[in-house]
Amino acid sequence: MSAQLKRGEIVGKENTTGLVIGKWKDKRDVPFLSTKHTLDIKATGKKNRKGEEVKKPSAILEYNAGKDGIDVSDQMASYFSPLRKTIRWYHKLMFEILLNTAVINSLNIYKHFKKQNIQVGAFREMLIESLTQVPSVPVNEDKHSLISTEERTADGRKKRKRCISCYEKKAREGGRVVGMKQAKLVSTKCGQCNIHLCFTCFTEKH
Repeated sequence: MSAQLKRGEIVGKENTTGLVIGKWKDKRDVPFLSTKHTLDIKATGKKNRKGEEVKKPSAILEYNAGKDGIDVSDQMASYFSPLRKTIRWYHKLMFEILLNTAVINSLNIYKHFKKQNIQVGAFREMLIESLTQVPSVPVNEDKHSLISTEERTADGRKKRKRCISCYEKKAREGGRVVGMKQAKLVSTKCGQCNIHLCFTCFTEKH
């Protein structure tokens, strides 16, 4: 699969279970996976500027035929893409499936059943929080503890407020306006004091 191809050429393999992995060269390399298609090339019914018949792999043709919805999904996924140019193409394919396609599909299902319009970034934050959640331990109200607030904005993001301690420090140094501008926005607070604090200020105060 590392072969350097000329435009129109295709290379690939099929395993014993019928999974085909291929790479076709158009303007750039186009990798694909399929359990339905082979590596066959079919005519598109179109011609290029030289009058030559344009041919493409059947997997690509079928993808293009029904990609209207996929294009929307790709556009949404691209806003928060984890892919980088330095990543090998097969790693990109894995990350694309795991971190983009799966997330967008989950978002569409969530919006369908919850009837709630939520942005991709906010939904990713919700997934991360859910997947990394540590089993909750009852907070001892007699002790100071830094806890995460559960308040959310209309688009599903965690609501953040100014760290009280940061604001007081900045306000003393430069006045109220400076304090408002430079105080950290956080979604954590002291469970006992019930005031918003960043981690640094919490450790300093308690």
